[in-house]
Amino acid sequence: MPLDQSPAGDAPGEEAAPSRRLLTHFGEYTACLGQLITGALGELLIFDPDARRLELQETERIEALFRFLRGAPTRRIAMVVHESHYLEADCPRFLRLVQQFGGQVEVRVTCGQARRAEDCFVVADSGSVLRRTVAAQPRGVLCENDPAAAADQRERFAQIWRETEPALAPGPLGL
Repeated sequence: MPLDQSPAGDAPGEEAAPSRRLLTHFGEYTACLGQLITGALGELLIFDPDARRLELQETERIEALFRFLRGAPTRRIAMVVHESHYLEADCPRFLRLVQQFGGQVEVRVTCGQARRAEDCFVVADSGSVLRRTVAAQPRGVLCENDPAAAADQRERFAQIWRETEPALAPGPLGL
């Protein structure tokens, strides 16, 4: 590429082209999750049956989520799991984050038909999606700058969200 040309998406007012990256290892999934958190500007929608692959027990992951939430009071994390036991028993840093940012973080558990969901995904804002079709399998895809893929997963998240109930106890102020 000539030095005087910028790659697609780098020029002012020009949006980056959608991209898809296939993932074959769980490690790739967790690394891409870190990318999504770092790049998110407003909202993270997370569905994961047990949340174990989200690394919410790790200091680095919690620090990234803290930076995301601290960036603006309008930022939010909405998470749905099938069971909250892992979060409650093994993720004390995450629980402290939920208490600290109670109005910005909501964790819910599935009930009804939503308990049958076997996939997992994270939607960052309205343009990026990290998804595994079967949560127990490492194969997945990272879609960036793809509003259509994000819209589809946002709708999927809304369907699951409708069949949930609160998961974690409210913070010390009852918020």
